[in-house]
Amino acid sequence: MNILGLNGSLGWDGRIEYVKDQDFWVHGSGATLFIDGELIGSISEERLSRVKHDGRYPKSATNKLLKSGNLTKNDIDIVAWVSNATLMGHYLKIQGYFTEALKVNFPNAKIYFVDHHLAHAAGTFLASGFSESNVFTFDGAGDFCL
Repeated sequence: MNILGLNGSLGWDGRIEYVKDQDFWVHGSGATLFIDGELIGSISEERLSRVKHDGRYPKSATNKLLKSGNLTKNDIDIVAWVSNATLMGHYLKIQGYFTEALKVNFPNAKIYFVDHHLAHAAGTFLASGFSESNVFTFDGAGDFCL
């Protein structure tokens, strides 16, 4: 099973200049690849683009990980998309835009959405080495969950 986790802007470059008076800036895009439960790698797009806080779709990070895993986009079974915690991202998700756009890139993959804060919590917990813990996330944004 080949699982690709992604975060970033999809369909726009993530800069706030395009949407005035709204907090639509996206930062820290990246990709993570698991093959049969083994972590192959995880990389931030900014490490490859050399643009600090790069929030664009993590194309370079994805391509580097696919190459590392000797995979193509057709080999990905699951794409786990972490929403970008913006109002625009929320509307694009509920309209089906992300699913359609990701299916173009990964035609054989099932698309799953991961809650923004759950992704923060899981990343912290799973890297901690603890068998159980309490995790609190606080970053000023989320998935507009009620």
